[in-house]
Amino acid sequence: MVKTSKIIKQSLQESIGKNLFLTPNGRLSAKFSKSKHRKYIRYLELHIIFPIHMIYTRVIYSIERILIVDHSDAMHLFFFKKNVATVMVHDQFAYLAAHSKIPDVRIRKSGRLYQALIHKGMKRSRKLLAVSEYTKQYLIKLNFTQEIKVLNLTWNPWISGESNKEMTNSPLDEYAILVSPNSWRKNRPLAINCILELRKFAEFRSLKLHIVGDVLSDLELSEINSENLEFITITGGISDQELKLLYQKSKFCILTSKYEGYGLPILEANSLGVPCLHNELPSFMEITNNQNVILKEPLEANTWPLLITQISNLTISQQLASDTEQRFGFHQFKNRLQLHYFS
Repeated sequence: MVKTSKIIKQSLQESIGKNLFLTPNGRLSAKFSKSKHRKYIRYLELHIIFPIHMIYTRVIYSIERILIVDHSDAMHLFFFKKNVATVMVHDQFAYLAAHSKIPDVRIRKSGRLYQALIHKGMKRSRKLLAVSEYTKQYLIKLNFTQEIKVLNLTWNPWISGESNKEMTNSPLDEYAILVSPNSWRKNRPLAINCILELRKFAEFRSLKLHIVGDVLSDLELSEINSENLEFITITGGISDQELKLLYQKSKFCILTSKYEGYGLPILEANSLGVPCLHNELPSFMEITNNQNVILKEPLEANTWPLLITQISNLTISQQLASDTEQRFGFHQFKNRLQLHYFS
């Protein structure tokens, strides 16, 4: 949500009237970064200090409208009048999991209470901005009756650097890139098993996988079809510029999430002209480009010779970058946000 918050701030800086941008302060928990108690200090920042800050803001200012960037913060709307807030909704899978609607995912009682508070807060809003049509349909099924608009997200504008036209893939170190944390939503083992299958073919014998995210968990390792994972490199905590270069030098981006309201890595890669191999998740299909390649599930459902041909033909494309910019670029996002937020 940090990147999205920055984009929202950039989008609204030049709008009419005075805008206040409130975000939880993480300085206290940062001092205890290596402490086992850090998460409790973070809870204090999020659920005690931040609400106090919002109450103070309500006392000092006359507030006409509120934009909640992360719908999990909608629980704080109890401190404000009803029907003044617009809430951006990324997905509803945590809520569904809290109600035992997601197979094999169990949420503790405290988590169920947390999700209930979020939903009650969302009910107090005047408008919901779903990040995809897929998410909007879930909101309708969950009986949200206020106005719901679709606001496709954009990527954090890249720092200017090397031109896409000058970037070429290196045949000496060809790799796919997977940008994803460890989560029950992400299904990273599917991406790894796909790369394992590709490496069985002569064309991709030397293909590597670069994961930007957490180290693989024991559960993930148990779902991978090989113990030999020397072809995988895992990197975390990198800058936007470093991420940009990793995308640009990759053969393709791969994304195989199981539960996702949007597919931002697809847009990040495509905005640099880098194609993506992804599964048929509805939220991915909304934003994909015909230069991307679709991966069927289970893996056995794919026609591998055809898939090998499609992936072999993937190249960095300036046309792909231009198409992505025209559909989902920052200026388009900014115009959509201001239209939906101020109307």
